[in-house]
Amino acid sequence: MNLLKRCISGAIMIVLAGGALWLGGWFLAAVAGVVSVLMMLDVSSALRAGGYPVSRPVLISAAALLFPAIWFFDLPGYLLVTGLALLAITLLTVLKKEPDFKGVLGGFFALIYPLFYAFMVLSLALADCKNGTVLGKEIILETVAIACVADAFAYLGGSLLGKRKFCPAISPKKTVAGFLAALIGGGVAGVLLSFWNFGALPHDMLLWAPVGVLCGAVGQLGDLLASMLKRHCGIKDYGQYIPGHGGMMDRMDSIGACLIVVVLCMHRFVQRVL
Repeated sequence: MNLLKRCISGAIMIVLAGGALWLGGWFLAAVAGVVSVLMMLDVSSALRAGGYPVSRPVLISAAALLFPAIWFFDLPGYLLVTGLALLAITLLTVLKKEPDFKGVLGGFFALIYPLFYAFMVLSLALADCKNGTVLGKEIILETVAIACVADAFAYLGGSLLGKRKFCPAISPKKTVAGFLAALIGGGVAGVLLSFWNFGALPHDMLLWAPVGVLCGAVGQLGDLLASMLKRHCGIKDYGQYIPGHGGMMDRMDSIGACLIVVVLCMHRFVQRVL
């Protein structure tokens, strides 16, 4: 039954995400906005479960305001929302009868971790809306493709060949074989993407292959960071609203990390829209 729920919810996510990525424009931007709020909801809930008295209304409001802030002000908008949220968190903490620095610390972490992922996705999606391009959509789509293929290779490699553990204190199921398989999977995905894309990015195997390998490595590190936070806060999943998959952050942990790599490696092309 659990496997069936996982497959059904996974199929629904593929249809929704695939549709948004294919249509692009405002459809993609709207989905990115929802994803931003859900990621912040997941991380703020995890922090509170771990004993960090963060202000969820402030954090979730910051994630919701990120959409209009980026639309009107781009990067300064992101910095403005983050700065105001930091001030609000600090003020609410110091005004308590028994101020707890863990509330400020947790709030700072939440504004740096999921909110930066949200900023990148929203910036790329909204840039397409402003400029009438498909570059942002293509970067997001190809990042998702590389991350998913690398994760699939990591799972298969770990299941078939995994004996030596990789970071067992954080994620007991991670293996060295799985990590190496993720590098191979990312490289394979990169090579395939060098032959097919929407044309906004170069068809260059010598560029995409190493980008894919880097994504394979960084994606696994992103997954480990998310797992470390869950273990520290004493939770199994970031949420339960996606049956069999947990929360949005359980799905975005490696994708967000991979997006950093792709944006940095494609900075010459990203500068056209950001």
